[in-house]
Amino acid sequence: MDADPASKSGLSPGLGSYVAIHFAAGDGAGAVSYYDAAIRTPATAVAAANICNCSLLALTLALKDAGHKDYKGVLAAWKAALAGERALYGNSAQHMQQSAEIAALEGDVAAAKRLYASAIDAGWRSVLFLDQNRFRAYRDDADFAALRARMKALIDRERAELGLAPL
Repeated sequence: MDADPASKSGLSPGLGSYVAIHFAAGDGAGAVSYYDAAIRTPATAVAAANICNCSLLALTLALKDAGHKDYKGVLAAWKAALAGERALYGNSAQHMQQSAEIAALEGDVAAAKRLYASAIDAGWRSVLFLDQNRFRAYRDDADFAALRARMKALIDRERAELGLAPL
């Protein structure tokens, strides 16, 4: 990691925090501005995501919404990186979650639902899955609503086991 310039650049916290928070707050333009100023290329976006162990969904959606020239390049680079990791990580919750995100972005709703369900079964938990802005394309989808309800129930159960209030 020390030899990787992306790990020292601050791009990982920017991608994992700044971009995600701005996108969740409805500021996709802020996420795109960060991409243009700091990340600049699809390859750098994938490298930063690999270091921070975070999803490229918020960035990719922001680029798509903005009609950015790099949207398809980021999606393709992300998909290629996941394909390269499939043999090693294909059964992990995070790999399934990110594969679901790519399937959703490509319009394969059935695969996205199946992969999200598999990721949840494998232990993936994320309050970001409950974010209506991130998953606005599925607001009226009953199956997707059931997946979100299942995620919330699992998170609430785990929070209760720790003595925490539900979401």
